Amino acid sequence: MAHPTAKITITNFFGALHYFLTSIILAPFLAQFMGDSAVGLVFSAAALLSLSGFLLLPWIIRRVSLKRFAQILSIVQFGILIAILQSPSLPILITLVIFLAALPALISYTFDIFLEQMTKDEGTTGNIRGFFIGVSNIALVISPLAIGYILGDTNEYFKIFALAAATLLPFVLLLTALIPSSNHKEVETPSFKGSLKCLLQSKDVLLGASAHFILILFFSWVIIYIPLYLHNSLGIPWSELGWVFSIMLLPYVLLEYPIGIAADKWFGEREIMMGGFAVMGISMALISFIATSAVTLFLVSVLILTRVGGSMVEITTETYFFKHVDGDDLNSIGLFRMLRPLGALFGPLIGSFALLFVSLQSIFIILGGLCLIGIPLAFFIKDTR
Repeated sequence: MAHPTAKITITNFFGALHYFLTSIILAPFLAQFMGDSAVGLVFSAAALLSLSGFLLLPWIIRRVSLKRFAQILSIVQFGILIAILQSPSLPILITLVIFLAALPALISYTFDIFLEQMTKDEGTTGNIRGFFIGVSNIALVISPLAIGYILGDTNEYFKIFALAAATLLPFVLLLTALIPSSNHKEVETPSFKGSLKCLLQSKDVLLGASAHFILILFFSWVIIYIPLYLHNSLGIPWSELGWVFSIMLLPYVLLEYPIGIAADKWFGEREIMMGGFAVMGISMALISFIATSAVTLFLVSVLILTRVGGSMVEITTETYFFKHVDGDDLNSIGLFRMLRPLGALFGPLIGSFALLFVSLQSIFIILGGLCLIGIPLAFFIKDTR
């Protein structure tokens, strides 16, 4: 019989697949109906909705188990995708997209709890979470390949929404069959007050969470502005962006698991984290110097480097944080996952504000500079080795 953490990881793969399929195309899809700045505001609205969901979690978890909560969210997500396929009016479409972008953060939270409660030895946290994230990132690499193959030189995004809906079916089935139905209603539920207290009481948690917040800002920027710039502005078709994005995302699959092991056994997190922020910020700024629709070695190299830095920061911030909490500390885990909607809220707002003063091409210099803020945050954390 598979280890419980393996069951959680396999199930999460299909949830990640549906998320990555939709998230890659959402910004270019929305840009067909509105300006670039407005696209960012839609993403911020989704993040605000997701954050509201986190604040309601104490009330929700007192009434249903985390497993049932994840099942409900997944079924609602499936219904949203089916509704988008019906070509609704623009106001309804925007509302559906807001919910579509908001719910994955809450689903991800439930799987963090499942995984952390099945991790008994904190010394294996980096190993287990590296494997969990690495398998999720296989879905991340597959998704743009599928998008490129299906869309080709077209913008028929409804085909991708249909595929994303199909991937939710095995996710719900595996969630029902493989995830144990433990009674999470009896354990402590996260609260905003408790999460804030957890943040302020520990310097290590504060610095680790702050570094992870910079990473979430980075994620919010790359998922919106890189596809917008390369596809909508430069005109690179999905048939080419598909394989380019897949190569770009390979560092998440190839690096995070060994980095997690290295952080457990040899280096600790601080040095890897600092290097990751440096690579991430500099390569992000270099995107502004991509000015042609041709797929060049420079373009591919710069995009790969953004994800090399991102993978280094992601696994080290995750490992560092979860080495300081346990599976029953839902306030700490709730705080960490609340950073995702917070970053997704402020990231697009920062981007939309920046676009009032600079072009879409130039925005990457500003965003890359902001990523470098993570270096001093990483420097002051207390290494675990």
